Amino acid sequence: MSTAALDPTSVRAAAQAALANRLDYIDRIVDAQNNRADAAEKLAAAAEAEKNAAASEAAAIKAALDSGWTAAELRTAGLKVPTGLLKKTSPAAGSKLTSTRKPRVPRRAADTPANGNSGNGDGAESAGASITSGGDHDVADVSGAREFAQAR
Repeated sequence: MSTAALDPTSVRAAAQAALANRLDYIDRIVDAQNNRADAAEKLAAAAEAEKNAAASEAAAIKAALDSGWTAAELRTAGLKVPTGLLKKTSPAAGSKLTSTRKPRVPRRAADTPANGNSGNGDGAESAGASITSGGDHDVADVSGAREFAQAR
């Protein structure tokens, strides 16, 4: 059996048709990547414009507050006034800041190191001393506190 001779022109035309079909995908990728790059540039420009507008807005609000407007008046007029732009006021001289810490409970005279306890600060010996030398009605409370501390 003999094989027929190939026509180089028809083989080349078939190969070019196959390549043209595949090159369409390359063209689509190039278009999509160019569109994305354009969108990224527009997004960066919009972000910069928003940043500048925010700075301009903050300056305008500060100027209004400095000229005598109050934040409440501006809000009543329908404007948004961020709390970060309001002036920080310091506590009045002589006013005392409040603390969330519980105050220390003063020790009774029987619980102080003067009665022979070591006074190492953990309160275990002083609580024990008040139990043995006590007679006070608070003895049960101190004993319960010591047991609670030892249980932990």
